[in-house]
Amino acid sequence: MNSPVRLILTRPTARLTLCVGLLASLGKADCCCGDTLFYLTAAGAGEGATPVSPQETLEFFPSGGSFHIWVQPDTLLNGISLDVDAAGSAIRFTDATVHNPAVGTGTRWLPSLIRNGTVTDEQVSRIEGGALAPLTGFGAGVGPSTSSSDLLYEATGGFLFATIDFEAASPTATGSVSLSIGRNLISDTSGVTTSSILLGAGDGPVTNTDGATGSVVDLLLQPGTVHPSDFDVDGDVDGRDLLAWQDGFGITSGALKSDGDANADGKVDAADLVVWESQYGTVPAGPLSTLAVVPEPSMLTLFGVGLLVSNALCQRCLRRMAAA
Repeated sequence: MNSPVRLILTRPTARLTLCVGLLASLGKADCCCGDTLFYLTAAGAGEGATPVSPQETLEFFPSGGSFHIWVQPDTLLNGISLDVDAAGSAIRFTDATVHNPAVGTGTRWLPSLIRNGTVTDEQVSRIEGGALAPLTGFGAGVGPSTSSSDLLYEATGGFLFATIDFEAASPTATGSVSLSIGRNLISDTSGVTTSSILLGAGDGPVTNTDGATGSVVDLLLQPGTVHPSDFDVDGDVDGRDLLAWQDGFGITSGALKSDGDANADGKVDAADLVVWESQYGTVPAGPLSTLAVVPEPSMLTLFGVGLLVSNALCQRCLRRMAAA
């Protein structure tokens, strides 16, 4: 899979919204010396991932999604161990990846020490990366001095540490996701660091001990909506949805949304095409009532629609002839 913030989860009729609370201030001048900030965001490398206050929102859809763990260190770290816990039944985790890009002549983390974690429905545990920071070629760790050659470094001062993939467990449930310190703790070149760790939105420092978590929930989950003509439920209305309508065209009863039934009357016909046309070009932007005006389809698009409709009609006629 190839994503808090606001997200939409795995079911054809709904999406979930993750509201991500992050640290109230970005600048290191506002952090106590020696503090290390871990934060969650839907933005990945090169997308300007920044801890936002008070909350950031992102929509994700039934095909699933991802969010990312970033670290903003005040000192060189050569070991990170974190867990991600989900409360409620909104999502289930499916995968975790600890990133290990090239840094100078070596790698950021020593590959043999990377653990992508044990993944269950409720938790991703032991998301760990470790490096022999002082030794060239054996890992550079994460810290200010490695930023110039680290592909996963953002100008805001953060390093992309890990990506967590998930899918929806329920289209209507609410829940939350939080970070906690893992079994092997956070370490610097001197060993396990005693510096304070910040784990999320508006949190005060937590002690670097196994299972320690902040007092503020990092991600809040709540249900959202999906466009009626988003037949593949990926958050937008485009040509792929038109192809789904074409494939289902002619169904007279029992049609599903995925077949191209936009008005939920059990049929796939011209009325559904009208709905698709009115929503063509929409992108994830919240409930339909809050969407901006949808751009009119271009003449080329309408010409293509005409061809698809004609093709669908011809295929329907051929099926009838074959059955006669």
